[in-house]
Amino acid sequence: MGAAKNNPTTITTFGRGRFAPDQVRVWEADQCAAFAVAIERLRGWPVHATFIGDEVVRLQAENASDQVYDPRGIFAAERFGTAVLIPLTQTRRDWPPSAFQGTRLRLGTQCVGAEGLADLGVIVDETRIEAATVQIEANTAYAELVPTRPHPWLPAKTLTRYSWSGCVAYAEALSRITGLPAMTMTPVQVAQGHDISGKRIHAVVQHPDGTVEDVWGRQSAEAVARRYAMVRWALDAQAHRAMMEEAYCVRPAAADDVAEAEALIRQYRIPAPAAKRS
Repeated sequence: MGAAKNNPTTITTFGRGRFAPDQVRVWEADQCAAFAVAIERLRGWPVHATFIGDEVVRLQAENASDQVYDPRGIFAAERFGTAVLIPLTQTRRDWPPSAFQGTRLRLGTQCVGAEGLADLGVIVDETRIEAATVQIEANTAYAELVPTRPHPWLPAKTLTRYSWSGCVAYAEALSRITGLPAMTMTPVQVAQGHDISGKRIHAVVQHPDGTVEDVWGRQSAEAVARRYAMVRWALDAQAHRAMMEEAYCVRPAAADDVAEAEALIRQYRIPAPAAKRS
């Protein structure tokens, strides 16, 4: 019972951190755009857009792991899908043909950042963002459960690029700048219900205290693993080196990719002392 009482989802959906239903409906009138932008400004976590087909149906802030910040509560990503997104699909029957893949609705999420909303045709009134900011700060039980994003705060497009296939180049570049070892995270056990293929999922650098760093900043390896649905994993420096050697052999532009990542890191990352090589 005590664990449930301390659970962020419980606190923000049923407990003292819950927003008033009338206020939630106000935010939902614009797909929660004002709320999501307010969270991004307050804590740094970028706005994500959830699409059905090509239509934006929800805007929410998400952290570097698997946590979603929404007016209806703070959720793990999977729980957000069942508690918020699936009910959204069930309240509407007039989805266009483009919303379907076969017989199923085509549901997807993309990191867009507040800076990317205009490209989606979403215009948020500044007064609504300011009002949402006041409401969030007044709800201290909710606000205190939203940590501040670690630096560097790279733009959403950069996060998207280096969270997946570009992560190897980013880790290599970060390793060259900091002297920290680059590692590949290889899955040992994947969370139930997730179909993840491949032996090499993500690349990071490892700090001496065991924390890791990627394009989202420095955090625990556990937090990064949750983003990629890994329950158990291994950190493998040799696997990273093998991936880099393979990239140099098959892609002449691989060296340029690393150089571009280095330039971004030097532009955005707070300088830190380089690790000493033994």
